[in-house]
Amino acid sequence: PSTKYEYRIRAYYTDGTSTTYSDYKYVSPTTKPSNMTGIAANSTANTVTISWDENESATGYLIQQYKDGEWKHIRQLVRNTVTSYTATGLDASTKYQYRIRAYYTDGTSTTYSDYKYVSPTTKPNKLTGIKATSTADTVTLSWDENTSATGYFIQQYKDGKWTHVRQLARNTVTSYTATGLTPSTKYQFRIRAYYTDGVSTTYSDYVTLAPTTRPNNMTGIKVTSTANTVTLSWDENTSATGYFIQQYKDGKWTHVRQLARNTVTTYTATGLTSSSTYQFRIRAYYTDGVSTTYSDYTTLVCNTKR
Repeated sequence: PSTKYEYRIRAYYTDGTSTTYSDYKYVSPTTKPSNMTGIAANSTANTVTISWDENESATGYLIQQYKDGEWKHIRQLVRNTVTSYTATGLDASTKYQYRIRAYYTDGTSTTYSDYKYVSPTTKPNKLTGIKATSTADTVTLSWDENTSATGYFIQQYKDGKWTHVRQLARNTVTSYTATGLTPSTKYQFRIRAYYTDGVSTTYSDYVTLAPTTRPNNMTGIKVTSTANTVTLSWDENTSATGYFIQQYKDGKWTHVRQLARNTVTTYTATGLTSSSTYQFRIRAYYTDGVSTTYSDYTTLVCNTKR
């Protein structure tokens, strides 16, 4: 490949006794470089990177893109050691067509390999606006609609591996709720957008979330009072780390006590006024040392005795 050869040719005529010859004609053709190998295309939402094996028989490479109904030159790479090209500023979830060929020049003439074609599709845009909300036994994931996507894939980390849990086939569906979960437990989910044109499918990068379910709501709450005390009691909440108690004072809810053990199931407010109405509210909390989740508040209205 990529080598100049010299040939000459002449005609001869013989009548069986003698032979005559025309003048020689000379040609000095150069063989083409070898065809391209190892061509691959990778994409993001707005780039396509084409790569290939180094072609030692080439001087460099010519790259074209199909635009507006015709092939247009977009890049010449003048060294054969440069084996990739990245197109930028592209649209998400869009198929593009490229072709590439090697060329060899000796300074006088240039020869070309055959074109190799690639038709990559850019990925959909990465998901945005992802949030996770929870109850004691559910986690709801929500996100912004991804107009460059066909839909979404959701996975949950279970038993040491990522497991597919849901495919949403419309990009207008922007939430998913996992049910039947355990209170006060951290779960891991990841979600990505996908785009398909019916032939090939591309995917955005995953976005991972690790929400923790809330502790169970409080149960068995009771109120007893004297003339100047109110005692709240409740059932032990085994899904909780402890409890927060607030009192309504001066037009707002004010923190009055944190109980840091779930086995402590009473609280007594003292120094109150007899024959008066007081409002308290209590909720359980769970912390793993990194994040904290809370049950719903339970509100109580109680009166001190005379």
